[in-house]
Amino acid sequence: MKMRILICYSFEKIDPVRRKQFDRKMFGTIEKTHKGKYKNEIKGLLSDKEFRRPVRSVIIFDEEQKNKVLRLLKEFSARTEAYKVIPA
Repeated sequence: MKMRILICYSFEKIDPVRRKQFDRKMFGTIEKTHKGKYKNEIKGLLSDKEFRRPVRSVIIFDEEQKNKVLRLLKEFSARTEAYKVIPA
């Protein structure tokens, strides 16, 4: 049985531009230009992995990604709390 990690995080007074940069690096995004004519998928750290995001600022993912996720959160000066979760 794979262990999963639940991380709760929060940012101290982060501006919306910086928050969007974090979301793009963590989860990826799809950019559309020319009224949707062109689509560009930007891969994030967790975009190819299985993860759940039950509410904002909470992520549940496989234990193998723990160090990478924590490193990215530290880069954006987030306060974090991590817990091990046994899937049901």
